Amino acid sequence: MVPDSGMTLPSFVDDTVIKTGKKKSVVYEGLDRDNNICSEAKEAIKAKQIPKTQANKIAKLSQDDQKRIEEKINIIILFHSFYFSFLKTLV
Repeated sequence: MVPDSGMTLPSFVDDTVIKTGKKKSVVYEGLDRDNNICSEAKEAIKAKQIPKTQANKIAKLSQDDQKRIEEKINIIILFHSFYFSFLKTLV
């Protein structure tokens, strides 16, 4: 509630839904993913090297399991980096 106005502010999720047009479930999924995923996967998502659907699966794993696949995440990142560099040479 906004002091002295009688107005209630929307929650972060409601506000995000209004501003983005996304469903609440998508916003909650993003929050869960960002709160539960290892930093390596988070960086890969930002660099668009891991699709969000894959990141959602990773985020559901325990932190121990995420650490076990950390090396695989780094390999994926490296592969994408080389792959896109190669594609640029073809253009």
